[in-house]
Amino acid sequence: MKKQQALFMVLFAYIIWGIQPLYWQLFGDMPVDFIMAHRIIWSMVFVMPILFISGRKDDLIKHVKHPASMAISLAAAILIGLNWGLNV
Repeated sequence: MKKQQALFMVLFAYIIWGIQPLYWQLFGDMPVDFIMAHRIIWSMVFVMPILFISGRKDDLIKHVKHPASMAISLAAAILIGLNWGLNV
């Protein structure tokens, strides 16, 4: 990756992170749980087809059947949910 491309990506991420609170203010009258539900559902709508198209369905099935990896995923999901909830 070129330095210019990396710099652009970093600046773009900071700009998005800075503008995001203004975006969430547009939804001020909507309950946080409603916004969170939409974020979860739409994430699944976009991620699941990518897993199936890329041929990673078997990896997903192995992951779901392994209790330790599911526990780690549950912990990660809780932390991401807390982050999303605080960010909204």
